[in-house]
Amino acid sequence: MRLGLLLSAAVLVASCSREPTVQDQSHVAQSGAAGGNGSGAGMAGMKGGAANGGRTGNGGGASAPAVAGTSNGGAGAASGGSQSGGAGRGGSSAGGSSAGGSSAGGSSAGGSSAGGTQAQAGSAGSFNYQTDFGLTESPVSENGVWHNKGLVWTNVVTSGGLAYGTQGGHAGPPYDDSYAILSGWPPDQYAEGVIHIEPGITGQYVEVEILLRWSDGPNNSIGYECNLAFNGQYGVIGRWPGYLGTQVSQYTSICPETASPIGAPKEGDKLAAQIVGYTITSWIIRDGVKHQLCTGTDTTPGKLATGSPGIGFYSSGAPSSSKFSFTSFSAHSL
Repeated sequence: MRLGLLLSAAVLVASCSREPTVQDQSHVAQSGAAGGNGSGAGMAGMKGGAANGGRTGNGGGASAPAVAGTSNGGAGAASGGSQSGGAGRGGSSAGGSSAGGSSAGGSSAGGSSAGGTQAQAGSAGSFNYQTDFGLTESPVSENGVWHNKGLVWTNVVTSGGLAYGTQGGHAGPPYDDSYAILSGWPPDQYAEGVIHIEPGITGQYVEVEILLRWSDGPNNSIGYECNLAFNGQYGVIGRWPGYLGTQVSQYTSICPETASPIGAPKEGDKLAAQIVGYTITSWIIRDGVKHQLCTGTDTTPGKLATGSPGIGFYSSGAPSSSKFSFTSFSAHSL
């Protein structure tokens, strides 16, 4: 959603450019605890606020993943959710062996399944997940790896190797972004999505989003949204309030509206983001070069200590479509 230009004095912008390193991966899929609700720290740019009246916007693998791994030698059970669907593309697994974990619908020893891949190496607390959205699902699930428990928000679907949103295209509130999240991750995390973009996007504010430290329930969805507009006009980092937002002021700004340093995103660019402690940074990556988009530190009482990564989409002024979407997603713990 278009989170905006207003920045609360309580939220300080800070830099953080720690480079993530790929670590051994072990996934115990259980839901992370939710943090407190964010107070309205003015976010005209996410969910269409002050500037331009918008929200914050625009913008493989085998089959479903083997998701249960091991941590400290114990078996991890996969916790599922649902999400919207798409067509599969096929691919291979990212390898690794699993020390005793059984998968929910895939093979356990670094195996591939039908949709994503989960590399597992049994080192405690280390998580890694990747997918090329190889299934047609509505909502996306990949054997329960993804979920959206929120009843008042919209789902992510996958089709033709793309993940995208399902909003109806109404302008302004309520801000019912499409989202899907993973479960049970450590708090420090890095995630990225590979962008697909086509001509003919007609919405006023259309975004792809990387979500961090996210948790949800039937009437609660809270975490940090790191977004990028389809035209490169802005990227914003903001914290959702938990309940379904109807005003921009209900969202907490972590980094105000910032233009892409390399202009509009292109096919194959990546939107990446990480959180370490309470500092969040987003980048747009082109040809392997990381260009910092936005960064800030959450210093408010409502800052979130737990949650998992995910993806989201927002479209205002035209129904969601696959024209601005993700072709793949990967995440790992830090």
